[in-house]
Amino acid sequence: MANQKPTKKDFVDLINTVMGQEIMTEDYLTQFLNEAKKVKDTRGTEGLVEYVQRITNAPASTDQLQRLAKQIQETGSVGAALEFLKDEKLISDLQARKLNHAISQTAKKKKK
Repeated sequence: MANQKPTKKDFVDLINTVMGQEIMTEDYLTQFLNEAKKVKDTRGTEGLVEYVQRITNAPASTDQLQRLAKQIQETGSVGAALEFLKDEKLISDLQARKLNHAISQTAKKKKK
């Protein structure tokens, strides 16, 4: 089962772990993803970025979110994305470490 893709439950668990409380459910994530797909299909990437920014109250500008998306597309690297977020002062070193740890734990579970 090595290299298995993360499930919605994995993402829900990651979000809740990082936030330190139960704020996400699989149903809500499904609803969010379905709506995000509709927005992307009708308004393109810029509309999707604006939607994510509005729904999450992200403390990032549209430009920052677009550059983050580009960074992820180009590198496919979680580490590079976390570095970007730290460099832009959108997350602290502690938050980056928590995210990296939670992502690593999810990856370890998937390899078992």
